[in-house]
Amino acid sequence: APNQKEYLSSLNECFSNWGDDATFSWVFRKPDTTAAPDLFEIRDGEESLLAGSALTYRKVKMPDGNSFAMGTMTGSWTLPLSRGKGCFTEMIRYSKQLVESHHFDFLTAFVTQQNASFRRLEAEGSFLVPTNYIISKIDVEQIEKEFEHKFDLLDVTPENIAKVYLQR
Repeated sequence: APNQKEYLSSLNECFSNWGDDATFSWVFRKPDTTAAPDLFEIRDGEESLLAGSALTYRKVKMPDGNSFAMGTMTGSWTLPLSRGKGCFTEMIRYSKQLVESHHFDFLTAFVTQQNASFRRLEAEGSFLVPTNYIISKIDVEQIEKEFEHKFDLLDVTPENIAKVYLQR
């Protein structure tokens, strides 16, 4: 298992102010997950740390009662001197293997379209779905009242994803 201090230091080098030990624990040590997170790193032999990533796992319950389990690439990073050497591609491939070994349904990752990681995910055959975050201190019902808009809850199927995508 990766050394937490070294892993966190490298993560903060790649993403300024990602967080401290408390943030690390909140992201990677939650007791209420579907499975314990998998943290892994890529080294050049036994010495130089090149890159790292983690998979966090969650079960998502749909409104109809069905559920599915998924792994999410979380806190993936490649140190500046190691970029362009295929590290992220290896992290994607290993993440796919881990999700399969857990018999989970999906591997997800969240990146911006301008990010090099987006291009690597695309090249590895990812199904790319435009998404947005809603970060709010109020619940969905309150948002619906304020914006006079009802949110449609859809099953995650290729047809529904395509339908949402085409409406944009």
